[in-house]
Amino acid sequence: MVALIITQLLQVIGGTVAIGGGVIAAFKAIHEIRANRQQRIIEFRWKQVNAARELLTDIHKHEFAVNAVRMLDWHRGKHEYELPDGSRVTISWEEILRALAQKQAACDSKVDTFVRDCFDWFFYFLDRIEHYTIAGLVERQDVEMVFKPYASIIQADRSVFWPFLEYHEYRLAMEFFDRYTTAASSPSSENPR
Repeated sequence: MVALIITQLLQVIGGTVAIGGGVIAAFKAIHEIRANRQQRIIEFRWKQVNAARELLTDIHKHEFAVNAVRMLDWHRGKHEYELPDGSRVTISWEEILRALAQKQAACDSKVDTFVRDCFDWFFYFLDRIEHYTIAGLVERQDVEMVFKPYASIIQADRSVFWPFLEYHEYRLAMEFFDRYTTAASSPSSENPR
């Protein structure tokens, strides 16, 4: 009889330990699943940041797009550029706007063609960046601040840039820049001082 009680007691203790072990294993599995999911989220976010960095690097490595960036950086003055034929020329912002405002068929100088090619490539890259942002491959916050100063410049001469963007069908680049206008005009972005 004592042996039977001891056997039953051991079975109850064994069952309790097994249930406790199962509960602990279940909690551990849930914790590991959550940790694994969190790690995947971090890795995906890192991939997004890296993709944004690569897209920005592509602009600065492209011979024409990087010159459009330089033109925007020098929008209040003149700067010297090397044309594809190796010649060097100083171009003012007024000359840049004139080249962009004219029809492509009316481009009659190497400078006009150069300016249009530079902005064509710059807006091509921006169009792709906006596409990747919409698709969720890149986070908007990873590229937005880089282009904020350029958005102000482009919006100031919207009457020149928008026909150029429309001609080249860079609709996503237009949306990209329109977002800056919307953000700048929203009450939440105004400085209360």
